[in-house]
Amino acid sequence: MSFLSRKALSLGFLLAALLVGGWKAVIPSLDTGGASPSAYVARAASAIGDASLTAAAVSVETYRSAAGTYSGAILTVPGVTLAWANDTSYCLQAGAGADARHLQGQQGAAVPGPCP
Repeated sequence: MSFLSRKALSLGFLLAALLVGGWKAVIPSLDTGGASPSAYVARAASAIGDASLTAAAVSVETYRSAAGTYSGAILTVPGVTLAWANDTSYCLQAGAGADARHLQGQQGAAVPGPCP
């Protein structure tokens, strides 16, 4: 087998391995051990809710810098409510029931569950 043939064969095996690995990374649910499609949908909805909470937090922080308090802040982010606010803290909530997520004060990260 010539050097060029070995190189072409090696390149072919490399491409095959990349394609199989890439396919499994893109569509892991086809693998028997992968998560269900509904789990991917739930994870995407959670990420969207987290982004909405972060956007609302920026709005509330901007209000506080102008007014000196979080109380009375008005949100314009769809799907997010200001559950409570006072002079030093606030709690934003997206979703309801089992899908609820909240971001409290300057915590910086959304967590599962409704506002306390």
